Amino acid sequence: MPNADYPTDDLLFTATANSMQTILLESKVRRALELLVIMQKQVEMADRKAQAIIGANTLLVAAYSFTSSTFRNNDSSVMQVILFILQIGLLVALGISALSVLLTIMPRVEKSDTEESVYFFGRIAKTPTKSFMAQYIAQNPQQELIQILNQIHATSRIISSKYTWAGRSSYALVVALMLWLIIQTLNFVA
Repeated sequence: MPNADYPTDDLLFTATANSMQTILLESKVRRALELLVIMQKQVEMADRKAQAIIGANTLLVAAYSFTSSTFRNNDSSVMQVILFILQIGLLVALGISALSVLLTIMPRVEKSDTEESVYFFGRIAKTPTKSFMAQYIAQNPQQELIQILNQIHATSRIISSKYTWAGRSSYALVVALMLWLIIQTLNFVA
């Protein structure tokens, strides 16, 4: 006969199962937060790459303006026409690189569910401090996990956009550098 002072096996099993679910959920929340931190570092890396590209663009523009040649004595030889076309190509490539790097810095992604997230900076800024703190504290681990996963998804879209535009900017910069080298070589030979 069971003793009323001690819990039954079923009650112990239920309590243990609930504790395990809570521990697993809290572990998922912790791993999700770690992933969010890693993704924020990816955003920072993409921004640093954009800064390096801006620096390289600036150096190439300076080198181009320092070494650019103009038509000599209104000479319209074939070599001058080729140089002019290459210079136009160089300027277009630099323009594409500059535009792409600006889009890297300011990525545009579609609005999503993150605007309702407690972790979304826009919502945090608009919410009064005490109200934000109350909403944050009131979340249970399941709600917290959902909020974090929404933020991870939004951040991954931003990262994808940043790296896409940074890649395009890098390719345009390489094309511009090659054109500048060709122009310098032709100017040396001419």
